Amino acid sequence: PPGGHIEPNERADEAALREVCDETGVEATLIGQPAIAIDLPGQPRQLTPPLGIQVTPIAPDHEHIDIIYLATGTPAAAMPDVDWFAPEEWQALDLTEEVNAWCVLAVQRFSVYEQVH
Repeated sequence: PPGGHIEPNERADEAALREVCDETGVEATLIGQPAIAIDLPGQPRQLTPPLGIQVTPIAPDHEHIDIIYLATGTPAAAMPDVDWFAPEEWQALDLTEEVNAWCVLAVQRFSVYEQVH
């Protein structure tokens, strides 16, 4: 999965979109609804919430906080080793249990999203 670090003065949602494009060439759009629907001048702007947040141990006394978003996208540029895979193709990809679980959840959530939109 694409990923990286949030740059100074960058929001997590902006970083997610940038990293996906940088690493895959896919122009992504985040999927999700803010918890509240307040969109008024002078009020806090509501952002697309992540699908999940997890902590990944990197080294002793060093952890990364992974912020996982659900998104749709279209390839903007051809990138080597980047492709779309159907669920029946995942086993051949040798995914970790964690990545496989995120993929299963993404397909489930996206199916619900498509029904609503």
